[in-house]
Amino acid sequence: MRLTVTGVASHQISVKADPLTKNAYFPAGIDNNPRDWTTNKFNDTIDDDGTRTYAVEFNDTGFYTIKVTDLDEVDSYDTVDISVTDKEVIFDVPATIAIGERVTIKGTVNTGDTVTIAVDDEVVQKLDAIVIDEKGEFEEEIDTSSYAAPAGFQIPGLVKLKAYIDREEGRGDIGTKEKDDGSTTVFMVRGWLTAELSTDTVEHDDEFTISGTARGSKYVDMLIVAPKGYSGTNIEDSSTKEMYIGKTSVTTSDDSFYKKIEVGRYVDTGRYLVVVLTKGSNEWYGSGKDWTTIEEALCDYSLKTRTQDEMLAVFDDILELSDDLIWVGYITVGEQETLTLNPIADVVVGDLLEVSGESSRSDGTRIWITVKGRYFEIVPQAAYVTDNTFNATFDTTGAPPGIYSVQVMDGYGYTATTKVHIYTEGVVPTSFDTGEGSYPSIRGTHNGTITIQRRQWW
Repeated sequence: MRLTVTGVASHQISVKADPLTKNAYFPAGIDNNPRDWTTNKFNDTIDDDGTRTYAVEFNDTGFYTIKVTDLDEVDSYDTVDISVTDKEVIFDVPATIAIGERVTIKGTVNTGDTVTIAVDDEVVQKLDAIVIDEKGEFEEEIDTSSYAAPAGFQIPGLVKLKAYIDREEGRGDIGTKEKDDGSTTVFMVRGWLTAELSTDTVEHDDEFTISGTARGSKYVDMLIVAPKGYSGTNIEDSSTKEMYIGKTSVTTSDDSFYKKIEVGRYVDTGRYLVVVLTKGSNEWYGSGKDWTTIEEALCDYSLKTRTQDEMLAVFDDILELSDDLIWVGYITVGEQETLTLNPIADVVVGDLLEVSGESSRSDGTRIWITVKGRYFEIVPQAAYVTDNTFNATFDTTGAPPGIYSVQVMDGYGYTATTKVHIYTEGVVPTSFDTGEGSYPSIRGTHNGTITIQRRQWW
């Protein structure tokens, strides 16, 4: 991050993290950082033009405060609060993709201008340096049967999608030392098997259904792997420490199937992997094997310690070079992490702005709250979760009338946003454009200003 300090020319200032921490430091030799070595505090002199620019780096996530003090004046200082998070890409892609169909590769990121998607470490032009929009979202459609598609999209089996934020365009395939900013797996399948879950989430002691069509099959196998892997709780019985294996018949009239799953009261909470399998025309699983049932196939593998991804790799190995079919989905059992904002009433300039909401996080979790308008930001605050609720009060004195964006962040990647009118009594705001800039500015009441600018290194 770049910090621009504006103050009185020739005045001595001190710059430091407040409180001091080894996780926030000023590297040597960058911008106006005065030391020949990296430090977490230093003194300096304001230039004749009244400004100095410093670079600060962080080696851990969290909330930090940088404080600048004018040493030539009594009680003259300013601070800026900075929230540091890991770069992160969250995919929103189907768990299963049929070979030959057009598929949209999309997701969200928390920083950057472009994102490159590699499929089994192969980078094709269509998925290279996809532009990220102002909402932090990206989207690109690709024909999996096209010559320009990755090879992994044209062969049945498990493929890995990895994302790289702001990777130089045209660099080619991924190197062995490159670290991704997010990944997911999808299964490439042939057609004729379809399936769906009746819901994305289900509570303990409740039920859901798996249904679909499997043309040419007499029955389908169903396997459900717990969040902890093969040896997690069976989704129907917490006393059984292995994955669920079941089957159901396929109707001859319309090739459909249906299976009800009853979720146990004490089974593990989390995201369960759901797999539906059908044998090919040779009536056994695999190619050149004598596996007439999925149970026989699984007996050839050591399964006890395998994770969900490793179980997917087992299924991939079983189906390799065969005409067997697979469908993959996920269902979440139990409560989800939540972060919500309560509705906020419009306020008159000078009145108190009350912000409250709910979080599933534990007591004491810090919630960072910002209130930003077109050209003005009210000083951010941190609220703390108590009994799954949080609240904070902002003083709107001096805030220009307009539409303000209120955002809360819990430090775990969850955010919630709403808008509020701050208006002069008797005057209704007419613009709904918050005009939020790329670089927030925190203005003090003394004779100086600190402005944050994003600094990127590559």
